[in-house]
Amino acid sequence: MSEQLPIPNLPESMQYHWQRLQAGPFAEQPITLLHLGERQTLLICRGVGEELTMIVVPIGTAELNERYFTPRSTPASLETAIMAVEDAIAPARSPLLLASQLYCADSLAHHITLAAGFSPNRDEEAQSLSSDAVEQLFQRYCQFVEGGAPLQSGWPDATPVALLILRELMHHLAFPKLFLLPSQP
Repeated sequence: MSEQLPIPNLPESMQYHWQRLQAGPFAEQPITLLHLGERQTLLICRGVGEELTMIVVPIGTAELNERYFTPRSTPASLETAIMAVEDAIAPARSPLLLASQLYCADSLAHHITLAAGFSPNRDEEAQSLSSDAVEQLFQRYCQFVEGGAPLQSGWPDATPVALLILRELMHHLAFPKLFLLPSQP
């Protein structure tokens, strides 16, 4: 099967997780694997009976952080960042994405899940994050940017940026949940 072959220019960790998704119970489901990269965001997707597709969203966590969040985000810079992410995501709309489930193994996705109040050691609910939970966390971040209560400590610098990208992806590409995959062993 072509999905078992290495995908050119795909990070090794994505290769590993794609192979696991293809070999497991998800092999016959439409799936999308997300990678929140520093310079670009990658979406690998396949619908039932469809060819494998890699979508490159030309915006990444480091780039956004440098342009809009350094040294500290302001309401105006956050609004500009939202527009930049929306513009980058718009061309990524695809029927394959709209009909699939979203998976991610990135450490930033795990940090977002923890910040949203889910423990990785809890039941199955902790293995997914709803778009509503992402939106609530993003609203907390917006309140912080506007001078509200500080966020919990321990967020890596790229977490707010990854949260913004994830929020916009889930909203504009209609992903109701993000399913977390364990990190590569």
